[in-house]
Amino acid sequence: MQMFFWDQYWPDVLQHFPIFVALNDSTMKRFVLSICLLFTIACLYSQEHLEFRNIPIDGPLKSFVKKLKKQGYKQISNNGTYRTLEGKFAIGNAQISVYSTDKTKTVWKVSVVYGIYDTWNQVKKAYTDLKEMYISKYGMPSNVYELFAPGYTGYELKAIELEKGAYACFFDIPNGSISIVIDYRGAVLVTYEDAINGDLFSKEELDGI
Repeated sequence: MQMFFWDQYWPDVLQHFPIFVALNDSTMKRFVLSICLLFTIACLYSQEHLEFRNIPIDGPLKSFVKKLKKQGYKQISNNGTYRTLEGKFAIGNAQISVYSTDKTKTVWKVSVVYGIYDTWNQVKKAYTDLKEMYISKYGMPSNVYELFAPGYTGYELKAIELEKGAYACFFDIPNGSISIVIDYRGAVLVTYEDAINGDLFSKEELDGI
């Protein structure tokens, strides 16, 4: 007879909860397993906001920036609905911008900028290293765009600057999204967008029309 992992614990359950004895053995096991699964799902969904540096992308802009400062990041600018800090993240030194909604000043997005790089090989290596790191944590990207128009071999940075090519990947996860992009400047941009507060940002933008 096949033995399931919970069978070894079943005698202890009966000892501590005698009421279970009166119930059908197999039915009760299924009931307990269902409760465990529901508890696990509830725990997973209790983390409703995307996180950056183990900080939920939520709450007041000032509070979020203060938490980053406690981790050693230095604020270098203060610009209305966003703040920019600098420090080490993932593959090296970067500038980190934290964005809030216009009305409620709720944090909804964090962007990390590396660069600007001088050569295609440099920027491609930074992009690839980051992409591999995020794949190891989140799995394969939901979408990948790594292509150039004909005639731009050897001129990849110029192609991206002229919108004749793209190098980007996107990770869609339950509580938000993360993108890694080589932008028109020859920089690598990593962007975290929280799903709930991203919707709040869009709503506040529409309310202003």
